[in-house]
Amino acid sequence: MKLIIIDLECTDSDLVKGDIVEIGAWYMPNPITYPTQSFHSRIQPLGSHRDPEAMAVHGITEEQLQTAPHCNDALGKFVGWCQTVAGGRRYTLGSWGTHFDIPYLRMQYKKVSARLYPHPGRSFDAKSYATAALIKRYGVDTQGARGCIKTAERLGASVKGLKNHSALDDAMAAALAVREATLTLLQED
Repeated sequence: MKLIIIDLECTDSDLVKGDIVEIGAWYMPNPITYPTQSFHSRIQPLGSHRDPEAMAVHGITEEQLQTAPHCNDALGKFVGWCQTVAGGRRYTLGSWGTHFDIPYLRMQYKKVSARLYPHPGRSFDAKSYATAALIKRYGVDTQGARGCIKTAERLGASVKGLKNHSALDDAMAAALAVREATLTLLQED
């Protein structure tokens, strides 16, 4: 299964009001390999709405957004990158909590008037997958999967230097958590 693990930073947690301001992605030829290729872009938001709390979470400034590629260009480059790294074959988009990133990405394509969502319909929830591995490893896990970086570390990945709420770093941590979770889940009891 070819995986592309993504993370988004946005102007608001409400996908109707907000826009994507950063996308980070890592390609995994299969869930056992280390992520091999990355994509990263800041994105100039389509609208002017900014939720101060959401903007404070990722810390991306208006000055940084002014020089970022337009949303159409950034999303077009992302689609091209996905098709290239997957070798023109089907791939699965994954994220740390697909309930947020995947619908947000779909909505962003609608906002830029893309007729069709260009990614395959399959999605993969890295958080649920990692939680299953935590339960296998630790039994009833009271800490759960609290964040992709912390979870990847609990599963045995080296996360030194990764920063929360940086789209590329969060996507890397989620990919590392998937790898470590796969190795854990493949172990015989």
